[in-house]
Amino acid sequence: MAKGSGFFSSKLARGGIVGLAAAAIGLAFLFTGVLDGLENTTWDLRVRLLAQRSSATDDVVLILVDQQSLDLAIEEYAISWPWPRSVYSYIIDFCREANVASLTFDLILQDQGAAGPGDDNALLYAAEALDRFVYGTQLDLSSDNPNDWPDYAPGSSIQISGGDALPEDAWDDMQFNRGAFPHPDVTAPNGGIGFVNGDNDADGVYRHYRLVMFHRGRPVPSLAVAAYAARADDSVVVEYGTNSITIDGTEFPIDSDGYVLLKYTTVGDSDHADNPEAVQPRHTSYTAWDILQSALALQGGVEPVIDPADLEGKYVLLGLEAAGLFDLRPTSVDSRAPGVTVHATMLDNLLSGEVMRDFSVWATAVLLVILTVGAAMAATYASKTISEVLLMLGFLAGPVLLAGGAYMIGAWLQLVVLLIAVFLALAAANVANYATEGAAKRQIRGMFGRYLSPAVISQLEENPEAAGLGGKEAEITIFFSDIQKFSVIATKLDADVLVSFLNLYLTPMTNVILDEGGGIDKYEGDAIIAQWGAPIEHEDHAQRGLRSMVKCQTLLEELRPQLREQFGVEVYQRIGMSSGPAIVGNMGSDLRFDYTMIGKAVNLAARLEGANKAFGAFSMVSEYTIDKAGGVDGLGQIGVAVRELGYIAVVGMENEPLRVYEPMQPDEHEKRSSALAAYDQGLKLFQAGQFSDAKAIFERLAEVDPAAASYVPRCDTLIAKPPADWNGVWVLTEKG
Repeated sequence: MAKGSGFFSSKLARGGIVGLAAAAIGLAFLFTGVLDGLENTTWDLRVRLLAQRSSATDDVVLILVDQQSLDLAIEEYAISWPWPRSVYSYIIDFCREANVASLTFDLILQDQGAAGPGDDNALLYAAEALDRFVYGTQLDLSSDNPNDWPDYAPGSSIQISGGDALPEDAWDDMQFNRGAFPHPDVTAPNGGIGFVNGDNDADGVYRHYRLVMFHRGRPVPSLAVAAYAARADDSVVVEYGTNSITIDGTEFPIDSDGYVLLKYTTVGDSDHADNPEAVQPRHTSYTAWDILQSALALQGGVEPVIDPADLEGKYVLLGLEAAGLFDLRPTSVDSRAPGVTVHATMLDNLLSGEVMRDFSVWATAVLLVILTVGAAMAATYASKTISEVLLMLGFLAGPVLLAGGAYMIGAWLQLVVLLIAVFLALAAANVANYATEGAAKRQIRGMFGRYLSPAVISQLEENPEAAGLGGKEAEITIFFSDIQKFSVIATKLDADVLVSFLNLYLTPMTNVILDEGGGIDKYEGDAIIAQWGAPIEHEDHAQRGLRSMVKCQTLLEELRPQLREQFGVEVYQRIGMSSGPAIVGNMGSDLRFDYTMIGKAVNLAARLEGANKAFGAFSMVSEYTIDKAGGVDGLGQIGVAVRELGYIAVVGMENEPLRVYEPMQPDEHEKRSSALAAYDQGLKLFQAGQFSDAKAIFERLAEVDPAAASYVPRCDTLIAKPPADWNGVWVLTEKG
């Protein structure tokens, strides 16, 4: 037997070609971004699994207007939302008492409060006294009705340097014409202003953040940058580079649109710990109600709920958490996070100097090529199954470990495209191995992998020309058997033990078939495919098949304890059988052929083997075999009894319904006669469309008869949605 020849038969060449082909596909995915949606999902998973506290996580504190705060404000003080501005003045006063680094409102106080100027001024005076207060503003791209920066509003807290490093279109994208500024009655000139605009990714999740935008040429910091700058005496210098933005010496990589990748942190201490269902912020948080109560307690000389010392030196942000206030946002760590947590995360990044960056696309491309070519070469040279499995697991684990490691050093390495490219390389290499080196091995296995039945050998001895190619139509009975859950059994047994198990099982089953004059068409692992009626013709092929079916099940029942003791597994087999015309004969090529069978009857027998599952049965035979064997009442003389299982249509033959039966030994049939008679009654009612009555009978039998149990959910379905043209046929939707 000649080995494969040619350039592709070389392992080095084959592995290289396969690896580069897989790399080309992976690079196409990488540069077109078709996998970005899936990649975003895996990124969020990495964040949730690997996020850690930063050095500044404890320095950022949230005050959240939650549902409890809203409810208690109404209950205790009859204050409904929106709250009067004087309510916020208490929160500001408490933060001044606590000597916070800055207090930032993720609110837009654009309109005059409902309680009038005096109420607004209460907030104004409190903000002036704090001197580290930041207002929120919403910038608008609309060119309609542009407005100038108000004279009463504080100036910008940042200075821009190096702006000429950015592309002109990037600046255009950051220019806004309108702003929703805080009302003059609440605006302290010594305060700060930051924009609250947030842009989510294409899938709606907030993973990126823009640090600076411009209102008609004036630089405006984001809420996080404004909160950071509020503690400084001078404005903070923001320096733009070609691909970065530097704030106070910390360089943040930015994309072409000027966005920074957020580095989310782990959960900080939260007053929500006693309520797991509440939205969990990623920093220490307090409810607005508790802060208000603490402020009132301090004014009254009473011990507050929250010690102001707990907020000393902290950067405090106030935002909305109650669902009805419509400021919940999906982030990488929470599907419903208060919008203020996005700003808090960026502020955390600014304070800690911890930066998250995108792994270079070109570096990713190089890594992709190395991994795919390496995977393909390794799979090409692997010679044993265990080594192939270990290699596949190792190379598939590689991108996961690399992506996890990249995260830990602050980089987003594309995981999905690497995984897919490596998988393609491994799969293609194995297919190439199978198509080249495997061909020679399969030829050797084919020579010894099957045994001819004695009947076939005898006929070939008497009629040598029958060994040539060709086939003829014959009336036969076909047998398909399969071990239930064999894949599970196979995983429990070592290879040599599995061979012993199959030999112990297949030998007696084969002997039964051969003793009844049948021929083994083939073995497919644990499956046995056999026939009666060809190549030697038997008028009683149906009777022979039925006897073999019952004998095989009886023999397995006797063999089951030995298999359980010797191999630790429970063994049951499903058998399907039908009779009818089929083409049988030697089929293949001049050099390699098999004696086999093809035809509708063969396909039906295979379908019935799988159809056993629908009924919880282990033996199923078609009405064609029963009729050929003499009918239901004529089977006693061959030592077989049957009960009808149902009137079904199998997959692929939906327009050809047939009755199917379960064969068994006559004494078993006699022992179960009462239950079988009741089942038959339920079956007739079912086929007549009386589903409720049928269900009642099947439910009584369900514990002792799996076939009856299988009809209960079917009856429920038909009761819920009665068919318009019921014909009694149970149409199976799966091959089994």
